[in-house]
Amino acid sequence: MTRHLVFIAASFTTVLLAPCAHAWGGPHGPITRAALDALPAWQQEAFGAERQPLASLYCALPDLVYSRADLAPYAMMDSRPGVKYLVG
Repeated sequence: MTRHLVFIAASFTTVLLAPCAHAWGGPHGPITRAALDALPAWQQEAFGAERQPLASLYCALPDLVYSRADLAPYAMMDSRPGVKYLVG
């Protein structure tokens, strides 16, 4: 019985605090930019023109794929065309 109560309390707490974690949305860009900035110069240069969209768009694709139809193709596998595989 005690294990069940602990499990229920932990589950309830997790659900309540999940929005406070800010794990979805806004932080993707700054985190990606910080990771790119931490790379040696030669690795940063290897990204070239893709560096900016990587930190502003590509890192947010899982969050945007259901709200922007133009991004849906990036969430599909060739083996299942037309089916988005990212959980939304």
